[in-house]
Amino acid sequence: SVNDPADANAKNGYQVGVSGAFPISDRRSFRSGLFYAEKAIEVEQGATKDDLKFTYFQIPAALLFKFMDYAGVYAGLNLEMNLGDDCGSFTCDDVK
Repeated sequence: SVNDPADANAKNGYQVGVSGAFPISDRRSFRSGLFYAEKAIEVEQGATKDDLKFTYFQIPAALLFKFMDYAGVYAGLNLEMNLGDDCGSFTCDDVK
């Protein structure tokens, strides 16, 4: 199984989608969107080396609290739904 972080290296992925902010008041806004994302890692275990790719739909939901026009704090969550995985020569059950 692939459970040693020393065996894995992060790779570049991508994310595309749309987001928007909806004002609640002068100092508060709600922000949400819909994104398609791919996350990838390279795993090397013994003589076996492979790329693992995972794809997701992401729905962020956050509240923005503004201190000034140019400064604020976001608090929220990011819901993700796994659309697929490609674990190459590994089985995805081996990846922890």
